[in-house]
Amino acid sequence: MAKEGKSPPEWDKGIGGRFSLYAMAIVINKMARKTLVDGEAIRRHARKKDWYLAVFFLSSFIAAMSMVGVFYYLYGP
Repeated sequence: MAKEGKSPPEWDKGIGGRFSLYAMAIVINKMARKTLVDGEAIRRHARKKDWYLAVFFLSSFIAAMSMVGVFYYLYGP
Protein backbone atom coordinates (compact mmCIF):
# COMPACT_ATOMS: atom_id res chain seq x y z
CA MET A 1 0.00 0.00 0.00
CA ALA A 2 2.98 2.27 0.46
CA LYS A 3 3.64 2.11 -3.30
CA GLU A 4 0.15 3.58 -3.84
CA GLY A 5 0.87 6.40 -1.43
CA LYS A 6 -1.39 5.03 1.31
CA SER A 7 0.02 5.17 4.83
CA PRO A 8 -1.35 4.01 8.18
CA PRO A 9 -3.89 6.36 9.77
CA GLU A 10 -2.45 9.35 11.61
CA TRP A 11 -4.75 8.77 14.60
CA ASP A 12 -3.27 5.35 15.34
CA LYS A 13 0.40 5.54 16.20
CA GLY A 14 1.50 2.52 18.18
CA ILE A 15 -1.57 1.21 20.01
CA GLY A 16 -2.92 -0.99 17.20
CA GLY A 17 -6.50 0.24 17.21
CA ARG A 18 -6.74 -0.05 13.45
CA PHE A 19 -6.53 -3.85 13.47
CA SER A 20 -10.20 -4.26 14.30
CA LEU A 21 -11.12 -1.82 11.51
CA TYR A 22 -8.89 -3.71 9.07
CA ALA A 23 -10.51 -7.01 10.09
CA MET A 24 -14.00 -5.60 9.57
CA ALA A 25 -12.96 -4.15 6.20
CA ILE A 26 -11.68 -7.56 5.06
CA VAL A 27 -14.65 -9.61 6.28
CA ILE A 28 -17.52 -7.21 5.54
CA ASN A 29 -17.77 -6.40 1.83
CA LYS A 30 -19.93 -3.30 2.29
CA MET A 31 -18.26 -0.25 3.80
CA ALA A 32 -19.59 3.19 4.50
CA ARG A 33 -18.67 5.99 2.12
CA LYS A 34 -16.48 7.77 4.66
CA THR A 35 -14.55 5.47 6.96
CA LEU A 36 -11.45 5.78 9.09
CA VAL A 37 -9.56 3.32 6.85
CA ASP A 38 -9.66 2.72 3.08
CA GLY A 39 -11.67 -0.50 2.84
CA GLU A 40 -11.24 -0.99 -0.89
CA ALA A 41 -7.45 -0.73 -0.70
CA ILE A 42 -7.37 -3.10 2.26
CA ARG A 43 -9.48 -5.72 0.46
CA ARG A 44 -7.38 -5.30 -2.70
CA HIS A 45 -4.14 -6.09 -0.84
CA ALA A 46 -5.49 -8.73 1.55
CA ARG A 47 -4.47 -12.34 1.09
CA LYS A 48 -6.70 -15.36 1.72
CA LYS A 49 -4.79 -15.94 4.96
CA ASP A 50 -5.71 -12.41 6.07
CA TRP A 51 -9.41 -13.22 5.62
CA TYR A 52 -9.07 -16.27 7.89
CA LEU A 53 -7.15 -14.25 10.48
CA ALA A 54 -9.78 -11.49 10.37
CA VAL A 55 -12.62 -14.01 10.86
CA PHE A 56 -10.74 -15.58 13.78
CA PHE A 57 -10.08 -12.17 15.33
CA LEU A 58 -13.69 -11.01 15.08
CA SER A 59 -15.20 -14.33 16.21
CA SER A 60 -12.88 -14.56 19.22
CA PHE A 61 -13.75 -10.96 20.14
CA ILE A 62 -17.48 -11.73 19.95
CA ALA A 63 -16.99 -14.91 22.01
CA ALA A 64 -15.02 -13.03 24.68
CA MET A 65 -17.64 -10.27 24.93
CA SER A 66 -20.37 -12.89 25.17
CA MET A 67 -18.55 -14.60 28.03
CA VAL A 68 -18.11 -11.28 29.81
CA GLY A 69 -21.84 -10.64 29.48
CA VAL A 70 -22.74 -14.09 30.80
CA PHE A 71 -20.38 -13.77 33.76
CA TYR A 72 -21.72 -10.33 34.54
CA TYR A 73 -25.29 -11.64 34.40
CA LEU A 74 -24.51 -14.66 36.60
CA TYR A 75 -22.10 -13.17 39.12
CA GLY A 76 -22.68 -9.39 38.88
CA PRO A 77 -24.46 -7.23 41.43
